[in-house]
Amino acid sequence: MEAQSSSQMESEGSNPILPLHSHIVLHQCTSTIDRKWFRFIIDNYHSYMDYKDTCNRRINWLVFIDSKLSGAIGVNNAILALSARDNWIGWSKEQRLRHLNNIANNYRFAMVERGFGSQVLSRLCKVAPETWKERYGDTLVLLESLVLPPWLGTVYKASNWLYIGQTKGYSFSKAPLASWQKENGKRGELARSDPEAAIAKYAVGRKRYDVKPSTPKLVFAKPLCRDWRKYLEC
Repeated sequence: MEAQSSSQMESEGSNPILPLHSHIVLHQCTSTIDRKWFRFIIDNYHSYMDYKDTCNRRINWLVFIDSKLSGAIGVNNAILALSARDNWIGWSKEQRLRHLNNIANNYRFAMVERGFGSQVLSRLCKVAPETWKERYGDTLVLLESLVLPPWLGTVYKASNWLYIGQTKGYSFSKAPLASWQKENGKRGELARSDPEAAIAKYAVGRKRYDVKPSTPKLVFAKPLCRDWRKYLEC
Protein backbone atom coordinates (compact mmCIF):
# COMPACT_ATOMS: atom_id res chain seq x y z
CA MET A 1 0.00 0.00 0.00
CA GLU A 2 1.64 3.22 -1.13
CA ALA A 3 0.42 6.44 -2.69
CA GLN A 4 -2.48 4.66 -4.37
CA SER A 5 -4.33 4.56 -1.05
CA SER A 6 -5.16 8.26 -1.15
CA SER A 7 -6.34 8.17 -4.78
CA GLN A 8 -8.53 5.15 -4.09
CA MET A 9 -10.13 6.93 -1.16
CA GLU A 10 -10.76 10.02 -3.31
CA SER A 11 -12.53 7.85 -5.86
CA GLU A 12 -14.95 6.73 -3.14
CA GLY A 13 -15.96 10.28 -2.36
CA SER A 14 -13.72 11.12 0.60
CA ASN A 15 -10.20 12.49 0.84
CA PRO A 16 -8.76 12.12 4.35
CA ILE A 17 -5.47 13.86 3.53
CA LEU A 18 -5.14 16.91 5.74
CA PRO A 19 -3.03 20.04 5.30
CA LEU A 20 0.45 19.10 6.44
CA HIS A 21 1.16 20.88 9.73
CA SER A 22 3.87 18.48 10.83
CA HIS A 23 5.80 15.50 9.57
CA ILE A 24 3.36 13.08 11.20
CA VAL A 25 -0.40 13.69 11.31
CA LEU A 26 -2.97 11.57 13.17
CA HIS A 27 -6.32 11.87 11.40
CA GLN A 28 -9.24 10.84 13.60
CA CYS A 29 -11.52 8.24 12.02
CA THR A 30 -14.96 9.85 11.86
CA SER A 31 -16.34 8.68 8.50
CA THR A 32 -17.18 5.33 6.97
CA ILE A 33 -14.23 5.52 4.60
CA ASP A 34 -11.87 6.37 7.48
CA ARG A 35 -13.06 3.32 9.41
CA LYS A 36 -12.76 1.16 6.31
CA TRP A 37 -9.11 2.07 5.86
CA PHE A 38 -8.37 1.69 9.56
CA ARG A 39 -9.75 -1.83 9.42
CA PHE A 40 -7.83 -2.61 6.22
CA ILE A 41 -4.51 -1.58 7.74
CA ILE A 42 -5.08 -3.49 10.98
CA ASP A 43 -6.20 -6.64 9.16
CA ASN A 44 -3.27 -6.54 6.74
CA TYR A 45 -0.38 -5.04 8.69
CA HIS A 46 -0.96 -5.79 12.37
CA SER A 47 1.39 -8.57 13.44
CA TYR A 48 -0.96 -10.90 15.28
CA MET A 49 -4.44 -9.48 15.83
CA ASP A 50 -7.13 -8.48 13.34
CA TYR A 51 -9.59 -5.63 13.63
CA LYS A 52 -12.44 -6.20 16.07
CA ASP A 53 -15.47 -4.05 16.82
CA THR A 54 -15.95 -3.12 20.46
CA CYS A 55 -18.86 -1.41 22.19
CA ASN A 56 -16.77 0.57 24.69
CA ARG A 57 -15.00 3.92 24.49
CA ARG A 58 -12.76 3.91 21.45
CA ILE A 59 -10.90 6.45 19.29
CA ASN A 60 -9.04 5.47 16.12
CA TRP A 61 -6.65 7.44 13.91
CA LEU A 62 -5.11 6.99 10.48
CA VAL A 63 -1.42 7.86 10.42
CA PHE A 64 -0.15 10.13 7.66
CA ILE A 65 3.55 10.73 7.04
CA ASP A 66 4.27 13.49 4.54
CA SER A 67 0.60 13.30 3.48
CA LYS A 68 0.91 9.57 2.76
CA LEU A 69 -1.32 7.03 4.49
CA SER A 70 1.22 5.07 6.51
CA GLY A 71 -0.47 3.36 9.46
CA ALA A 72 -3.28 3.13 11.97
CA ILE A 73 -3.41 3.51 15.74
CA GLY A 74 -6.22 3.42 18.29
CA VAL A 75 -7.06 3.64 21.98
CA ASN A 76 -10.01 2.30 23.92
CA ASN A 77 -11.08 1.66 27.52
CA ALA A 78 -8.38 0.65 29.96
CA ILE A 79 -8.45 -3.00 31.00
CA LEU A 80 -10.77 -3.39 34.00
CA ALA A 81 -8.33 -5.37 36.16
CA LEU A 82 -4.67 -5.70 35.23
CA SER A 83 -2.53 -6.81 38.15
CA ALA A 84 0.84 -5.68 36.72
CA ARG A 85 -0.53 -2.19 36.13
CA ASP A 86 -2.56 -2.01 39.34
CA ASN A 87 0.37 -3.11 41.51
CA TRP A 88 2.66 -0.66 39.73
CA ILE A 89 0.26 2.23 40.34
CA GLY A 90 -0.41 1.09 43.89
CA TRP A 91 -4.06 2.12 43.96
CA SER A 92 -6.93 0.50 45.83
CA LYS A 93 -9.92 -1.16 44.17
CA GLU A 94 -12.02 1.91 44.94
CA GLN A 95 -9.43 4.22 43.40
CA ARG A 96 -9.19 1.99 40.34
CA LEU A 97 -12.94 2.00 39.74
CA ARG A 98 -13.06 5.75 40.30
CA HIS A 99 -10.23 6.65 37.94
CA LEU A 100 -10.17 3.88 35.30
CA ASN A 101 -11.57 6.33 32.75
CA ASN A 102 -8.38 8.38 33.17
CA ILE A 103 -6.39 5.57 31.52
CA ALA A 104 -6.68 4.40 27.90
CA ASN A 105 -5.39 1.25 26.25
CA ASN A 106 -3.42 1.49 23.02
CA TYR A 107 -5.25 -1.55 21.71
CA ARG A 108 -4.13 -1.42 18.06
CA PHE A 109 -1.04 -0.06 16.33
CA ALA A 110 0.08 -1.03 12.82
CA MET A 111 2.48 0.73 10.47
CA VAL A 112 2.75 0.33 6.71
CA GLU A 113 5.81 2.58 6.63
CA ARG A 114 8.57 1.25 8.88
CA GLY A 115 10.93 3.36 10.95
CA PHE A 116 8.42 5.89 12.29
CA GLY A 117 6.80 3.87 15.09
CA SER A 118 8.31 5.68 18.08
CA GLN A 119 7.51 9.07 16.54
CA VAL A 120 3.90 8.03 15.99
CA LEU A 121 3.62 6.91 19.62
CA SER A 122 5.04 10.25 20.75
CA ARG A 123 2.43 12.02 18.64
CA LEU A 124 -0.29 9.80 20.15
CA CYS A 125 0.72 10.93 23.64
CA LYS A 126 -0.10 14.50 22.62
CA VAL A 127 -3.23 13.87 20.58
CA ALA A 128 -4.96 11.19 22.68
CA PRO A 129 -5.46 13.30 25.87
CA GLU A 130 -6.95 16.17 23.87
CA THR A 131 -9.33 13.94 21.91
CA TRP A 132 -10.28 11.83 24.95
CA LYS A 133 -11.15 14.97 26.92
CA GLU A 134 -13.13 16.42 24.03
CA ARG A 135 -15.13 13.25 23.38
CA TYR A 136 -15.59 11.78 26.85
CA GLY A 137 -14.91 14.65 29.26
CA ASP A 138 -12.26 12.75 31.27
CA THR A 139 -8.63 13.75 31.81
CA LEU A 140 -6.29 11.13 30.37
CA VAL A 141 -3.12 10.75 32.48
CA LEU A 142 -1.79 7.32 31.50
CA LEU A 143 -1.66 5.02 28.48
CA GLU A 144 -1.21 1.25 28.64
CA SER A 145 -0.55 -1.40 26.02
CA LEU A 146 -0.11 -5.17 25.84
CA VAL A 147 2.44 -6.91 23.60
CA LEU A 148 2.22 -10.59 22.75
CA PRO A 149 5.57 -12.49 22.80
CA PRO A 150 7.74 -13.23 20.88
CA TRP A 151 7.38 -9.51 20.10
CA LEU A 152 9.30 -7.51 22.70
CA GLY A 153 7.67 -4.11 22.49
CA THR A 154 10.79 -2.54 20.99
CA VAL A 155 8.86 0.38 19.51
CA TYR A 156 7.36 1.18 22.93
CA LYS A 157 10.76 1.07 24.60
CA ALA A 158 12.15 3.39 21.91
CA SER A 159 9.36 5.85 22.74
CA ASN A 160 10.15 5.70 26.49
CA TRP A 161 7.20 3.58 27.54
CA LEU A 162 7.84 1.62 30.72
CA TYR A 163 7.75 -2.17 30.88
CA ILE A 164 5.86 -2.90 34.12
CA GLY A 165 5.29 -6.67 34.04
CA GLN A 166 3.10 -9.16 32.26
CA THR A 167 -0.41 -10.54 32.38
CA LYS A 168 -1.27 -13.71 34.26
CA GLY A 169 -2.35 -15.58 31.14
CA TYR A 170 -6.12 -15.30 31.35
CA SER A 171 -8.59 -13.42 29.16
CA PHE A 172 -11.96 -12.12 30.28
CA SER A 173 -14.84 -11.76 27.83
CA LYS A 174 -17.56 -9.47 29.12
CA ALA A 175 -21.20 -10.06 28.23
CA PRO A 176 -22.06 -7.25 25.74
CA LEU A 177 -25.02 -5.87 27.68
CA ALA A 178 -24.79 -2.39 26.16
CA SER A 179 -25.07 -3.89 22.68
CA TRP A 180 -27.93 -6.20 23.64
CA GLN A 181 -29.89 -3.34 25.18
CA LYS A 182 -30.05 -1.62 21.77
CA GLU A 183 -31.71 -4.64 20.15
CA ASN A 184 -35.44 -4.78 19.41
CA GLY A 185 -35.98 -8.51 19.99
CA LYS A 186 -36.54 -10.58 23.11
CA ARG A 187 -32.87 -10.44 24.11
CA GLY A 188 -32.89 -6.64 23.94
CA GLU A 189 -36.07 -6.41 25.97
CA LEU A 190 -34.71 -8.74 28.66
CA ALA A 191 -31.33 -6.95 28.73
CA ARG A 192 -33.09 -3.66 29.43
CA SER A 193 -35.52 -4.99 32.03
CA ASP A 194 -33.33 -7.56 33.82
CA PRO A 195 -29.61 -7.50 32.84
CA GLU A 196 -28.65 -10.39 35.11
CA ALA A 197 -31.37 -12.59 33.64
CA ALA A 198 -30.15 -11.72 30.14
CA ILE A 199 -26.60 -12.71 31.10
CA ALA A 200 -27.81 -16.00 32.56
CA LYS A 201 -29.78 -16.77 29.41
CA TYR A 202 -27.59 -15.49 26.60
CA ALA A 203 -23.98 -15.02 27.79
CA VAL A 204 -21.27 -17.53 26.97
CA GLY A 205 -20.89 -19.81 29.96
CA ARG A 206 -24.04 -18.25 31.49
CA LYS A 207 -22.07 -15.70 33.48
CA ARG A 208 -21.06 -12.05 33.31
CA TYR A 209 -17.44 -12.83 32.44
CA ASP A 210 -16.10 -15.77 30.48
CA VAL A 211 -12.56 -16.62 31.64
CA LYS A 212 -10.21 -18.39 29.25
CA PRO A 213 -6.47 -19.20 29.35
CA SER A 214 -4.31 -17.06 27.08
CA THR A 215 -0.64 -16.40 26.38
CA PRO A 216 0.88 -13.99 28.96
CA LYS A 217 1.49 -10.56 27.43
CA LEU A 218 4.03 -7.86 28.21
CA VAL A 219 2.51 -4.78 29.82
CA PHE A 220 3.77 -1.30 28.98
CA ALA A 221 2.70 2.06 30.42
CA LYS A 222 3.27 5.68 29.45
CA PRO A 223 2.57 8.51 31.94
CA LEU A 224 1.18 11.59 30.22
CA CYS A 225 1.86 14.14 32.98
CA ARG A 226 4.17 14.51 35.98
CA ASP A 227 1.52 14.13 38.69
CA TRP A 228 -0.27 11.17 37.09
CA ARG A 229 0.19 8.88 40.11
CA LYS A 230 -1.12 11.48 42.53
CA TYR A 231 -4.12 12.00 40.26
CA LEU A 232 -4.97 8.28 40.14
CA GLU A 233 -4.49 7.72 43.88
CA CYS A 234 -6.77 10.52 45.03
